[in-house]
Amino acid sequence: MERIAGDVGTMSRWVDQFDLVAEDLGVLRGASARATGLPGMGSAITAVRTDAMSVLSRAGGHVALAQSLSSVLATYAKAHDEHATKANALVEEIEAAHTLWTQLNSAADVEGRAALAASRGDDRVALQEAEDAAAEAIAARKRAEEDLDDLWRRYEFHFAAWDEAYDTAVRALVHGEETPGMTRESSALIDHLLSADTPAEVLALWSTHPELHEELLGVHPEILGGLDGIPASVRVRANQLNAAEWIRQAQAELG
Repeated sequence: MERIAGDVGTMSRWVDQFDLVAEDLGVLRGASARATGLPGMGSAITAVRTDAMSVLSRAGGHVALAQSLSSVLATYAKAHDEHATKANALVEEIEAAHTLWTQLNSAADVEGRAALAASRGDDRVALQEAEDAAAEAIAARKRAEEDLDDLWRRYEFHFAAWDEAYDTAVRALVHGEETPGMTRESSALIDHLLSADTPAEVLALWSTHPELHEELLGVHPEILGGLDGIPASVRVRANQLNAAEWIRQAQAELG
């Protein structure tokens, strides 16, 4: 069993932040559109119109991205609240139910041995009592087993629903915008790598498609550099490619 990490409250706060960013960028886009129509022929006003056109050419994509992030995270937060929370609660119930079944299984075994021992004697009353006790213990174990199976089915349903929502969110974030130079095969491999449950599965998938390695390193080094299961030498190469962006971000932050 696996407890699913996540905080719906934090996700909701990020959704609100993305919505605010999209709204503010929309206001900026509107102001820029109006600025492109400003009258005048001087160098200052011409520069304003040029800057406004430049903002317009980029703002639309940023608004769409913020809206996409908000939508994806809101959808995932809803699925997390509906399924992950229930799956986590079921973990404790399953552990308790399994403990009870173990105890009842031991008790049924003891009562069964007692009934077998009584069957070798001549006391019919003692034999009947032993058989009744064994039957009752076996019935109790059976009920506990059925309850445990029912809890497992519920857990597996909610875990699978959460897992599907998680994979859908990751694919939406990775492919929210068209990625230049990415073939259908490499796109499918990225999906499978991100959907893999263990580092061993990631390694197996990666090793099966050597012809796609260079393409994925060129397109998505940020994913490969932090993905458990990818060979260490590949992760080093990916993070060397990532370093330029990290440096740019650090310089911007210092600025």
